[in-house]
Parts: sequence; structure tokens; C-alpha cells
Amino acid sequence: MAKDNRRLENNILNMNDEIEMLERYIKGIALRDKESFKKLYEATKTAVYSFALSMLKNVEDAEDVTVMVYMCGSDLESNYGMATKDINEMLYAEI
Repeated sequence: MAKDNRRLENNILNMNDEIEMLERYIKGIALRDKESFKKLYEATKTAVYSFALSMLKNVEDAEDVTVMVYMCGSDLESNYGMATKDINEMLYAEI
């Protein structure tokens, strides 16, 4: 039982580290740091694709949606910083 508790605690700590890392990337993107966008993409592309595939049940559609997710983010940013406003709003949302 103690071993299971330690494993659970380690998993929670790892998740917290990942959340903090993603938050840093999002804050970097809000500051228009292209490297942060690349890092966020690398860190999330598999999860985004897997989710799209689970919903759409079609490889090509899931690939298209995955690309569109990241294109929309970069397009919004280029249109008067709209993505930055959205990102800041997400960061400070109380969920």
C-alpha cells in the first residue's frame, strides 16, 4: 500500500511539473516567443492527435484537425494579437 501511495505521489508531482512546463510555454507564446510555440507543439501534438483520432475515428481527418489546431493559434496571433488575449484569458480563468 505504501508503495502504491508513493507511486501516486510521484505521478502527481510529474503531472504538476508538466502543467508548469506547459504554462511556461503558453506564457512564452503570449509574449510572441516562437520557440515556446515549437515546444508547446512538441509537448502536445501526440495528445491533440490522439484526441482527434478518438473522436473522428479517421486518420486523415485527425491529422487535418491536429494541423488546424496549431494553425488557428498562429493565425489568431498574427491577427492583432488575438491569440495572446485568448491565452491570457485562459491562464487567469478560474476553473
